[in-house]
Amino acid sequence: MHTSSKLALVLISTAIALQSTTVHSQETTSSQARRPVITLKESTRMRRVNKSIWSLNSLNPVFVLYDDGLVIFKKDKAQVEYSSVDLGPQEMKTLMEKFKIDEFLKLDNSYSTNNEFNQPVNFIKYWQGSKVKKVRVIGTIRDDEKDRSNSPKAFLHLFDQVISFKHKNAHTWVPYKLKISLYPQTNSQGEPVLWPSDWPDLNHKTTKKRTDPDLSHSYELYLDGIHKEKLEQMLSKLKTNQAVSINGKPWYIAPVRYILPNEKMWDTEKSKGVWDTIKKAFK
Repeated sequence: MHTSSKLALVLISTAIALQSTTVHSQETTSSQARRPVITLKESTRMRRVNKSIWSLNSLNPVFVLYDDGLVIFKKDKAQVEYSSVDLGPQEMKTLMEKFKIDEFLKLDNSYSTNNEFNQPVNFIKYWQGSKVKKVRVIGTIRDDEKDRSNSPKAFLHLFDQVISFKHKNAHTWVPYKLKISLYPQTNSQGEPVLWPSDWPDLNHKTTKKRTDPDLSHSYELYLDGIHKEKLEQMLSKLKTNQAVSINGKPWYIAPVRYILPNEKMWDTEKSKGVWDTIKKAFK
């Protein structure tokens, strides 16, 4: 594997971990008070949006356990919708015992299961008071037996416990906000589909233009969760490479992000300059 490819892989993983998830929204007091205990984030392999932009898919967490017993989760990283359930004190204690956190705390910060380029990233964080333990494993550890055998056992145990979580009282969780990433669509096929006029557009006060050098023509747009079903219906009808027209311009919509309670606590690091370095690594 070339040095530049290895560097790109490390930097891509860093970008995934450090990507900002700040959102201009009004969360309830209870949501702001919730603190994460364990989060699992998974990424799929990247794919090109156009000549210079790579799309980092599935940035949403797959599992989040909060200190008040709320669990928000989904069965598969490619799945968009979440389920949620509120655990009682004893249920939460039992779950934490199954996780075997003591073994997880002994792990290093990063592992790679193979030397292949463009591999999924699996990232677990555990909070204990003001301290946080972060461990990243690069590889297809959900279903590739070789990658699983090359993963640290303590990480794999916690990973398996988290992705297999289910509860008889779980129900569909509706997000307060949806985060939509927009990229210029340079090869749109057919007539672009019009964005609803009563939804936020590029000029809305909560819409953010990306500041990364390679993403300076892209935007982050936030939509109220009550529009989730209508948005999903619209996107499901798009044909391959068909754009969405917003403010008279064609846009590609990256996988929609659901904004979870108090997300700002999960990624406090800064990622300044990461994208510029990734671009150089790919040359």
